[in-house]
Amino acid sequence: WLSVMEIDVHETEEFFNVLADGDGLVSSNEFVQGILRLKGGARSQDVISIMRSNERIIRELTQVQEKCDELSNKCDSLSENCTVLKRQPTKGSVPRVRTPTVI
Repeated sequence: WLSVMEIDVHETEEFFNVLADGDGLVSSNEFVQGILRLKGGARSQDVISIMRSNERIIRELTQVQEKCDELSNKCDSLSENCTVLKRQPTKGSVPRVRTPTVI
């Protein structure tokens, strides 16, 4: 039937993913709409839309990566500060001496 519709399907998993909307199921409506989209060639308008979406996603991912790097650096700095503070005696503190336990 797909060959009659002039749709060449070599990899069924990829074909399924094109038709499904991400929920792991292909409804009859998704199937029909997907077949109709696959039958026609990609218009330049479609390609431009996809390119713009990809560019936006890349920009957003770059911003997320930069924020993650920034947070990681701050965490490293805080960890180093905590280590330094643990080593310093507090003002007016008496060094702790371990007393032997009598049995």
